[in-house]
Amino acid sequence: MLIDLQKYSDGSWHNPRNNPDAENNAGKLLNVWRRMELPLIHVQHTSPGADLTERSQGSKLQDIRPLNGEPVIELNVSCVNVGAELRKKLQDDGIKKVVVVGMSTDQDVSSTIHMVSTYGYEAFVVYDATATFGRPNPRISEQMYSAELIHDTAIASLKDTFASVVTTEEVLSALRYQ
Repeated sequence: MLIDLQKYSDGSWHNPRNNPDAENNAGKLLNVWRRMELPLIHVQHTSPGADLTERSQGSKLQDIRPLNGEPVIELNVSCVNVGAELRKKLQDDGIKKVVVVGMSTDQDVSSTIHMVSTYGYEAFVVYDATATFGRPNPRISEQMYSAELIHDTAIASLKDTFASVVTTEEVLSALRYQ
């Protein structure tokens, strides 16, 4: 599952981000998934405000985009059926394990992992194919938390409770033995 690999993730939409190789690693996994004809789901965030409206540059997908026929689930703040749509797609495709890459680790990646885990799917988050942005301290606006800290704490919150944490190379190695 590829989440929110959109133009905003170039760093211009938010504060500085971590993991500049996240898109390259996600692209490696996507190429292998396609070659093996494994099921794919793309999630595209389109929300009013900020830079994510359907027609804005920030909402446009990067080069890691769906090909004809690959499903896209649109996520926006008013879309309460995302979970139901995702669950139906996973059930219809007979998916048991979900591998997640994308943006941003602490928000859409994390909430998606929580959702699929709650639905009973085995979830994997790819540490080096996900990324996020630095965030201000909610009480001291002059203090910034680094993107790396936000990423690592989000991953730590998911690890073992909601998902297994893997690297791109670990996923590729596991696929070679199937």
